Amino acid sequence: MCVDGYYGKRCSSGCSENHCNPLNGICAECKPSYYGHRYGMTCPSGYLDDVCDREMGTCHQCKPLFKWPKCINCLDGYWGKDCRSECPNSCRSCLSTTECTKCKDGLHGEKCEKKCSYGCLLELCDQDTGVCSKSCKANFTGTYCKQCIPGMYGGNCSVSCPENCYNGTCDTRDGTCLLGCIPKFHGRYCDLSCPDGCLDCMCRSNGHCDACIPDYYGNGCNITCSNNCINSSCNMSGYCNDCQPGYFGIFCSEHCSQHCLSGECLRNGSCYSCQSGFYGTKCNRSCRKNCQYCAGSWSCKSCFNGFYGKICQDKCSYCKSGTACDIDTGYCKFCEDGFYSNKCKSKCDSKCQSCDSSSGQINECLKCKIGRYGRNKTSEFYHCNIRCSRTFWNVPKIVFTATVTAIMELVGKGA
Repeated sequence: MCVDGYYGKRCSSGCSENHCNPLNGICAECKPSYYGHRYGMTCPSGYLDDVCDREMGTCHQCKPLFKWPKCINCLDGYWGKDCRSECPNSCRSCLSTTECTKCKDGLHGEKCEKKCSYGCLLELCDQDTGVCSKSCKANFTGTYCKQCIPGMYGGNCSVSCPENCYNGTCDTRDGTCLLGCIPKFHGRYCDLSCPDGCLDCMCRSNGHCDACIPDYYGNGCNITCSNNCINSSCNMSGYCNDCQPGYFGIFCSEHCSQHCLSGECLRNGSCYSCQSGFYGTKCNRSCRKNCQYCAGSWSCKSCFNGFYGKICQDKCSYCKSGTACDIDTGYCKFCEDGFYSNKCKSKCDSKCQSCDSSSGQINECLKCKIGRYGRNKTSEFYHCNIRCSRTFWNVPKIVFTATVTAIMELVGKGA
């Protein structure tokens, strides 16, 4: 038998406490705050009265604010050696005032300072990532359940997007249509109808038409095109596509010059050509007095009958009445009866009523005076040297003239 405090065959081993079995060293009874058979393991600090199960060390009852059954950790909301320090309001449990181990429902982050998305079911999310723990509430979608499902908007995604939004898509915050409107509507909420004058009832988000129905223009296609536009057709600004004859300008509101030939002109008011006696792009400048057509004040293209020269300043001589002479030389094309030469200044032979201006011979008649006849066989002109018989003088003048003419024709044929 060993004395108290020792055990073993030779009582050479000491007990961890004073009282133990002298054969195997097992303690007969543990001191307060200890448990175990031999070596005296310390009870956790949270045990009430420092008493724990001798065999397993389990706690019979914890001190206040410690978590049973191990009495090691603090109750939720408390921390510290004696669990008397309160965790921050956002923490369910913590290790200090700056390190939360678990957040209260609806919060996440290292200090539980962030709110879980409203769209998370039960508003629960992962403390580290903020990803919803279960799933999204009805009408919410996305990793964090922050977006509304297509067609819904509002703080709780419970309001349907306006029915005229294109593809049914709208801003989840205020319901404005993000992709524009379906045809025939406009506005932030696509609740306004496009103007009636819009082609195919199509308009932009501000209500301005993309194109107008025929005969109208303006942002709202409510202004009538000018009647001076051909077919009353104009663009969105009211500019005529083309003008009615006699008008010009972007709105075809200006009259072509009264001196434009046929009264028509180009879109800028320039005449295609001018009336006689006028020149200029708009035919609003007068030619010189005797010019019929001119290109400028000092350049006549043609003269009125009876005049010639660069500015038609010279008078033709004895050209046949109603005919013109060459504008550069003054040469006549036809002479008055009794005259010949280039300018008809030379008198024909007295026997001739008219003579050839190209032969240069005064007795080369084209036509004989009444009472004379005779033809030159070599030149084919008349020489008019033969007097008619006096018998003809008692014939009435009209008959006499016709007869003389017939005789002259016979003579010309070789009589």
